[in-house]
Amino acid sequence: MIKLVNKLLQRFYHSKNERTRIVQRNVVWGAMIRVTGIIVNILYVPILIDYLDKERYGVWIALTSFLTWFHLFDIGLGNGLRNKLAEALAVGDNARAKKYVSTSYALMTMIFVPLSILFFAGSGLLPWNRILNVHFISHSELSMLGSIVFIFFCIRFIVQLIQPILFAVHKAAFASSFPVVGQLLSLIVIYFMRYTGFSPLLTAGLMLSMLPVLAYLVGGILLFRWGYSHISPSLHHIDLSVSKDILSLGFKFFVVQIGGAIINGTSSFIIIQLMGPNEVTQYNIGFRYFKLALLLNTILMAPLWSSFTDALAKKDFEWARRAIGKMNIWSFYQSLLVLVMLILSPIAYHLWVGDRV
Repeated sequence: MIKLVNKLLQRFYHSKNERTRIVQRNVVWGAMIRVTGIIVNILYVPILIDYLDKERYGVWIALTSFLTWFHLFDIGLGNGLRNKLAEALAVGDNARAKKYVSTSYALMTMIFVPLSILFFAGSGLLPWNRILNVHFISHSELSMLGSIVFIFFCIRFIVQLIQPILFAVHKAAFASSFPVVGQLLSLIVIYFMRYTGFSPLLTAGLMLSMLPVLAYLVGGILLFRWGYSHISPSLHHIDLSVSKDILSLGFKFFVVQIGGAIINGTSSFIIIQLMGPNEVTQYNIGFRYFKLALLLNTILMAPLWSSFTDALAKKDFEWARRAIGKMNIWSFYQSLLVLVMLILSPIAYHLWVGDRV
């Protein structure tokens, strides 16, 4: 596999611009990782539906959509770190870069540890059956599920800061591997948990929440220890005075995140309230299918983001203009791809989930 990728790199990468070569390498490696993720995702849905059943799968999707709103509590900090860290590294200011990283971890911890404690304390008071429009699952089970998922959700926010850091150092392909590894681990565990007598909903909630966190945590420790020790977080380098730099930029991303939360976090919740968990499952299948087109766009955009930051920091505006032109061409072809996917969708659904939904 590595030899194949290297041949592709040698064949297609003739650019003399180092920044362009970095983007191209990340696109190819990112595509390989994302394809692996697509395969895992294709296997993930039918296995999880078989394990939970159609109704409980709908409940799971609705619950995770509900918790999507809590993404807003990072107030754009991850994206702010990504840009500011890339700027500092572009001009060789490693000391400031280390402050950005250390302070970002401190801020995330200050936000999400108290939030997880408050949620855990109040979870039992929430009318979960009414929120999720479910009556065949007990309130105690839904409350426990919500607490498990939310606590690991908060921990994940802290440990996944390794992702914007890797994006900032132009390792976008590597950054995209963490979700794939976490989902693959979850898929393997869920597959074998089918043969146990544990509660499927609680077991799935625990595994699907804990294992991605474990992937980020182990990966972050290894990278900071052996690859990026010069910017590893440290208590001595926490400097709240630089938080203004991160948060002032991050707040602009926060506005975009609000729009994303409305789009991604309300659909399943509205459907389960009006129609029930079965229809959530049907909607989610279509959502995941067409999300593949967005995934292709992410493969291209992920490495470009920090490369644009690097180019602007170094005032290389010509490179930025050329890159935008190529992005516009890609957008046209992506639109055609979505039309083809729409035409082929009945066949794709049948091959993917059969009569499960």
